[in-house]
Amino acid sequence: MMDRYAFIGDVHGALRPLIAAVEHAQHVAESIVLLGDYVNRGEQSREVLDFLLQAETRLAGRIHFLAGHHDLAFLGALDHGREDAFLRMGGAATLSSYPYFGANGTRLDLRERVPPPHVKFLRCLESSFVTDECVAFHDQADAPPLKIGQFGVFGHRPILGNRPYIAKDFALIDTGCGTLPDGRLTCFQWPSRDWIQTG
Repeated sequence: MMDRYAFIGDVHGALRPLIAAVEHAQHVAESIVLLGDYVNRGEQSREVLDFLLQAETRLAGRIHFLAGHHDLAFLGALDHGREDAFLRMGGAATLSSYPYFGANGTRLDLRERVPPPHVKFLRCLESSFVTDECVAFHDQADAPPLKIGQFGVFGHRPILGNRPYIAKDFALIDTGCGTLPDGRLTCFQWPSRDWIQTG
């Protein structure tokens, strides 16, 4: 029997673990929720966004994408030129995943380097995923108090030991993927509470 939900933690530019986690999730859950922070730190942010756009089409209606702080900072750099703040968050790895030069050899500015579908994807990220039984936010600090009977799933802060922290009514599933040398990407299933790691 399939779980109702599979939640995938912070990705941070790590393509291979992401592909494996989504592949697993699509076979074990009706709905897939990614908790954000797709970009920065890891070297494959552009490829990660390409893959997520493909997954959005292939798994339409089953997959949901939340906005992480790093994703919003990337959008801020694109929209408002806030590159300094973005670079302080590990944005150099994201920028280096996009081409610096156009076909004619001219240097491209940031907006020219990032394809419009990537910008549109970042603009359409959701702030939360909420049902009667589950809530998911990128950062637990942004979530309202859980209602009785609700289970919360959160990312944002890497857990020491790179294993998810699973309590009675919530789970913290940022396990350092793309951030820590031994980081892993966690896929947590609800209501079974099963989880796997990739990477």
